Amino acid sequence: MNVVIVHYHLQPGGVTSVILNTLKACSQEINFLILTGEKPAPDFSYPYTVLPGLAYEEKRMPISGLELSRQMEEAARAHFHQLPDIWHFHNHSLGKNLLITEVLAQFRAKDYFICLHIHDFPEDGRAKNYQRLLSTLANNNHNLLSQKLYPGQERIYYLVLNKRDATLLVNAGAPANKVHLIPNPISPTKETPFNVSPSPFKAPLYLYPTRSIRRKNIGEFIFWAILYPDIVFATTRGPQNPKFWPIFEQWKNFVQEYNLKNVYFELAQKYDFHLLLSWANSFITTSVKEGFGLAFLEPWLKNIPLTGRNLPEITADFVQVGLNLSNLYDTLPIPKTWIDLNALKEKIQSNLYQLCQDYLIPYDMEIFEQIWAHISGLEYLDFGILDEDLQTQILLSLLKDKSKKHRLTQALQVPNPESVTHNKNIVAKYFDLNTYKQKLINIYTHLLQEKNSKQSTYCIDTCLILKEFLSPQRFNLLSIS
Repeated sequence: MNVVIVHYHLQPGGVTSVILNTLKACSQEINFLILTGEKPAPDFSYPYTVLPGLAYEEKRMPISGLELSRQMEEAARAHFHQLPDIWHFHNHSLGKNLLITEVLAQFRAKDYFICLHIHDFPEDGRAKNYQRLLSTLANNNHNLLSQKLYPGQERIYYLVLNKRDATLLVNAGAPANKVHLIPNPISPTKETPFNVSPSPFKAPLYLYPTRSIRRKNIGEFIFWAILYPDIVFATTRGPQNPKFWPIFEQWKNFVQEYNLKNVYFELAQKYDFHLLLSWANSFITTSVKEGFGLAFLEPWLKNIPLTGRNLPEITADFVQVGLNLSNLYDTLPIPKTWIDLNALKEKIQSNLYQLCQDYLIPYDMEIFEQIWAHISGLEYLDFGILDEDLQTQILLSLLKDKSKKHRLTQALQVPNPESVTHNKNIVAKYFDLNTYKQKLINIYTHLLQEKNSKQSTYCIDTCLILKEFLSPQRFNLLSIS
C-alpha cells in the first residue's frame, strides 16, 4: 500500500509527533511519502518532498491550488512511480493554508481515496482562522464553506482523536461509517532516570511540561503555588506564538511583584529537560482545553504521577479503558463572593459578542442567556472559566487574607505508586504503536473498499460544529484567543 501524508511542516509539535509515530509504527507494512511545506530537521529519516506551496499561508509560494495539486501528484509519481493508494491530510480544515481546500476539490473530482485527519477545529476558539476561510474561500457563505471545508463523499474518511470529536462530526451531518476514531499513539519511552544529579530545589518539584499559552491556565497554576508554598511549581517553556507573550509576561511580573519564590517559568531554558524529569515529584496540568490529551497519558510511562485539572470530555476515552484519574479535579470551586459577578457577566457578554463578530454569525442574546444561566446557577464558580484579570483578583485576595484558604474545598492530590504502575500498564496496552498500527491499517483497508462515487453524498455543517463549541458547558474565557 502506498500512502502520501500531507502536512504544512515537520517541525516539533503535536501533529508532527503523530506523523513520526505513524511512520515508526507502520513503515514495514506501508510505503509512505511525506509532502510538506518546509524542510524537516536534518535527522528526519523518512522519505519526504518539500513543496513550498504547502507551507503556512504567510510563508507559502504564491501559486494556485490547481498547480499545487499537480505538484503533489508529480511528487507522488516520482517516488512511487504511480499515484498513491491513499492521500492522508492532517489538519486540512484549520485555515493554515487556503490552497488545501482547492487541492481537495481537485482530488475529489478524480475520486481519489482520502483521509482527513482532524486534530483541531477552526470552530473551537480559532475565530481568525475561520474568518479567513469564510471570507476568502466562501464569500462569507457558511453553507459554501461547509462544502469546501468538510466535503462529503464515499471515498473520504474523517479521522478524529476522541469520541467527542466523532460525535460532533456525526451530529453535524457526517455518516457514522465515514468517521473513524484513532487515538494518538505514544512511542515507547525510556523511564525517567532518577538520581542523575541532585535537584537544586530543596522542596518537592511539581513540573508543568508546557508552553505557557493562554489555554494552559497559568493563573490556576499560580493559585496552587500560593496554596502550597512548600512545593516548587515550574513550567518548562514560554509561548512560541508572539500573541501570547503579553499575558505570559503579565504572569511573570505578578510572580515577581508578589515575591512568589516557589514559582519558576521556562525552566527548560536553564536545565536539560530530561534532568527536570528526574527531579520532578509530580507533573501538574491546569489546562482548560486540549485536543487529544497526551498530558494525561505520557507521565505514567515515565513513572511520574500527575496531579491537577481533569478534562472529562477529553479523558473519558482514557478512563473507559481503565486509566485511573480519580485524583484529578473537574472544577476548582471558588465562592461567588470573591469576584465581581457583574464584571464577569460583562466580560462574557462582550467576549461572546466579539466571538460572533469574528465568526461572522449573528449575535444571539439567547446563547448569552444560556451561558449566564448555566454559570450563575452554579453554587460556586470554577476558577478555570475566568479570564486573567478576574483570576488575578482572586490570587491577590488569597495573598492578602490567608484565612480565605480555609474556605476552599479543593486540594491537589498525588496518586500513590500503585496507581502510577496501574496507569503505566493501561497506557502501554491501549496507546502503544502496535495498537495504533492495527487501527490505521484497518481504516486504510476499509477505505480502499469504498465504492466509486464522484458526487457529494452528505454535508458537514460548520455552523452546527460552531454551535457545539459555543455551548454553555464549554464556554470559557481563556479558550478565546
